[in-house]
Amino acid sequence: MPVGALTIGCFIHDKYCTKIKPPYIGPVRDALLAADAQLITELQHLSEQKPELKDFFNRKINKLQRRRTVLMDEENFKVILNSIESLLEELEKNLGENLWLCGSHLTFLDISLGIFLQRLYILGLEDYFLGKKRPKLEQYLNRFLERESVKKSIPSSYSTMKAIWGTIPSSYKYAVLAVGVSSVALASSVMLK
Repeated sequence: MPVGALTIGCFIHDKYCTKIKPPYIGPVRDALLAADAQLITELQHLSEQKPELKDFFNRKINKLQRRRTVLMDEENFKVILNSIESLLEELEKNLGENLWLCGSHLTFLDISLGIFLQRLYILGLEDYFLGKKRPKLEQYLNRFLERESVKKSIPSSYSTMKAIWGTIPSSYKYAVLAVGVSSVALASSVMLK
């Protein structure tokens, strides 16, 4: 599954995401979308600086531009959602009585599926893909997330947000801070009246 395309598509077409969780909340989504667009500019600059790697950079630039163009069209994004829908429907049918995909022991396939389901959950797509529609997959995800090894391996929302925040330009951080401070000041003055 194209997880990067799914993630960026969810940022662009957020009406499909009903309960977005940290770290993919508003300002972080905006910053990641901006960073995705900025990456093309940076690769173009690198292409000029390193003519010997120009073909490599141009292939990457073309791939990113195509992905972004495709994802801007909601119908194309729905194709991704529909392919995920088909995959999850098949998995729901085949989960059976086993704890995991291949029996009673956790395998690499379970880890891959568990991380993918967790991404759907964090993006706020659980109502679209899981829950009452697919109770076996919902139980599977909960069982996966309860494993001690998984709890230790998956970064917390705080550490992920901190890592993302470190990549955001200072000017954007100051703008967010200014909006936050002015909102608090405005709310305080309204409450005091």
